Amino acid sequence: MAAPILKKLFSILPLLLILLGNPSFSKRPGDIPVTRSLDYQPRTSFAKAKTLPADLVNFVHSVQDGQASHLVGVYAEDSFALPIVQQPAGQPVFVSDRNGVVTEFGMAAQYGTTGLLAHNTLAGGQFASLQMGQSVALVYGTGSVRFYTITAIRRFKALQPESPYSYFTDFSGSSKEMSSGDLFNEIYTRGNQLVFQTCIDGEGNPSWGRLFIIATPLAEQAEVIPVELRSPFWSARAFAH
Repeated sequence: MAAPILKKLFSILPLLLILLGNPSFSKRPGDIPVTRSLDYQPRTSFAKAKTLPADLVNFVHSVQDGQASHLVGVYAEDSFALPIVQQPAGQPVFVSDRNGVVTEFGMAAQYGTTGLLAHNTLAGGQFASLQMGQSVALVYGTGSVRFYTITAIRRFKALQPESPYSYFTDFSGSSKEMSSGDLFNEIYTRGNQLVFQTCIDGEGNPSWGRLFIIATPLAEQAEVIPVELRSPFWSARAFAH
């Protein structure tokens, strides 16, 4: 009796090894990364660690890498200038543990949304300074930029704070629980927008909730505006009219 069962197990063992060794097999659509450091310790703020560039042009020159479709930095008026790194292949919940950088959310990009992740104990702690109507710029590898305006700020409590598959409740007052997939669809699948995501520290837990700051492209601008115009960043507001 045992022999046929063992024979069957050995026959499917190669398939199991292939699946387990395939990074894409572990992906779960709708993951909401936990955006805080696992070693929760106070860190030096980016503003103290590095002086902000005098203007966007200087920042662009410091991060550009020559790749046209490669996002390399994000600049927020009166708030921060941060380089962007990408998630490793097959790691949809990866968030960099380097101070002063943000991580591009690869799964969001599949829906035409630019998602920027950072731990609230690192660069994500600066996301809370962003305000409605504030302008931000995404910087591409060839030195081009695209401008956005912050149009929404959403906050959610995580019912399983340490899990990327947690259920959530909205700060708006609704008691309805949302799965991680529901929340992902709510935030990331609308396309043509920029989303900053970090965690909310509450009740002694740095992963207590999730903060999403949503920005939409400035109206009537070119899809990518060359920074070679050499105009100071905020004179670029003319492109919104």
